[in-house]
Amino acid sequence: MLDDGEDCDDGNDDDTDACTNICKNAFCGDGVVHAGVEACDDGAPSPGCDGDCTAVECGDAVVNAEAGEECDDQNADDTDACISCEAATCGDGFIEAGVEECDDGTPDGDDLCNRCEHVSYRFVFTTSATFAGDFGNIAVADHTCTNTASAAKLPFARNTRWVAWLSANASQAVQRLDHDFAGWYVLPTDPPTLLARGWSGLTSGTLHHAIDTTEDGESIPAPETVWTNSDILGEYRP
Repeated sequence: MLDDGEDCDDGNDDDTDACTNICKNAFCGDGVVHAGVEACDDGAPSPGCDGDCTAVECGDAVVNAEAGEECDDQNADDTDACISCEAATCGDGFIEAGVEECDDGTPDGDDLCNRCEHVSYRFVFTTSATFAGDFGNIAVADHTCTNTASAAKLPFARNTRWVAWLSANASQAVQRLDHDFAGWYVLPTDPPTLLARGWSGLTSGTLHHAIDTTEDGESIPAPETVWTNSDILGEYRP
């Protein structure tokens, strides 16, 4: 029988049916699990229970901040703004379509994906073959450098130009190279090894790595040295 203040009275002491032991209709959020209807009921979202009284599950379209979910787009697409119920960020290892060019999990690393953008780069190498200084002229030296890079199948783009870091009185390395390049100079290893950032880094006198790699990515054993007739700025120094 319903008395004043009662929603229901089913005459039993089963607290998991539609009428609780305090004679109130069961509802999600009352802290009592309604058998066959609710998977859980903690009275509010908790690490183990969503606000709709279902068990926490990434992909159920219910965002449960208590369980550490930042989003829930109910899909397994790893290229959108929600990855495994966490907001996509640069450095999570997934490429967000239309936002990131790359994402290798190291947004501030020394590789060619930096801040989730592809870094423009140029290769620097020491020839595996040994050459004497009597090329005849600098143009022949540059041509030799180009042939070496081509044989090693280093990437060639349109208008690619290879320049030998050699100087003669009338033609210095610094005069034949691009001072405005702001990308990275790298060694042709796998993956590429950072040598310097931009022209200023290349000519700073302090490189991130020694120029000790051939066009094939092989290491040159110490203490081998090369003759360039140039200083660290690429200027003629006989």
